Amino acid sequence: MARPARDRIELSKEKRVVLERRARAEKLPFPDVQRARIVLCGAQGMADTQIAARLDTSPGLVGRWRRPFAEHRLHGPKDQPRGSPV
Repeated sequence: MARPARDRIELSKEKRVVLERRARAEKLPFPDVQRARIVLCGAQGMADTQIAARLDTSPGLVGRWRRPFAEHRLHGPKDQPRGSPV
């Protein structure tokens, strides 16, 4: 059994709609689609390991995108200035 997520994500209705649209997009770069899917799963309360298994990726990658979004409402490392801790 996976432990509960430490970084809780809460989404407004508007943000959820935008992320759902991105998660289904066929013409966006795959990392953008994957990031939206990770955040949406996190908002459902799924643990990093559950999200990783569902999206066929690593728990480390999930955490790398989930934590900054939960803390700062950012989409992840690419939104951080170079050299800043994530």
